Amino acid sequence: MIVARTLFVVLTIGALMGPVPVHGQLVGAVFGARARDSFGGTNGLGAAAGVSLPGVPLEVFGSGTLFYPGCSGCDLKGWSLGVNFTVLPFRGLKPYLSFGRTWRDLEGPSVGLTTDDDGLFAGGGLEIGLRRAGLFAEGRYEFLTETTGSSPDVRQWMFRGGLVMRWGGL
Repeated sequence: MIVARTLFVVLTIGALMGPVPVHGQLVGAVFGARARDSFGGTNGLGAAAGVSLPGVPLEVFGSGTLFYPGCSGCDLKGWSLGVNFTVLPFRGLKPYLSFGRTWRDLEGPSVGLTTDDDGLFAGGGLEIGLRRAGLFAEGRYEFLTETTGSSPDVRQWMFRGGLVMRWGGL
C-alpha cells in the first residue's frame, strides 16, 4: 500500500509540473483496436468522446468498439468509461495513464448472448500532436468477470491507436 501511495504522490506532482490547460475541451477519437483474447486476437474499430477538465491533467471519456472475431457469425462489442491522467507532458507529446470500467458482449449466431463480461481496465498511452489534432496509441489490460453461462475467457490485452481531435474552450 505504501508503494501505491508513493507512486500516486510522484505522479500527481509530476503531472502538475507540466503545462495544464486552463480551460476544458471536448475530445473525440476514432481508432483501430486489437484485442489479444481467447480467440487468438480480434481486430475492431471504435470511437470515443469525452471532455478534458480545466486546470487538472485529467480527461473523462466513454468509448465503444465493434470487433470482428474469428468465429463465424459472432458479434463482439465493447464499451468503456474511464479517465486519462496526463503524466509529465512535453511539447507535442502527452503520455498518460488510463483506468476505468469496461463491458464486453459476445453473441453467437444460434444461441444469442453467450458472454456478458464486465470489469476494470488499466493501461497507458501516448498522444502525439498539436493542440487540436493528433495521433494516439495505448495499451491496456482488461480484468473482466463473466456474468452469464460458461463461455470463452475474454480477459484481454487491448491495443488501440488512431486519430484524436480537440475543440472548444469550456
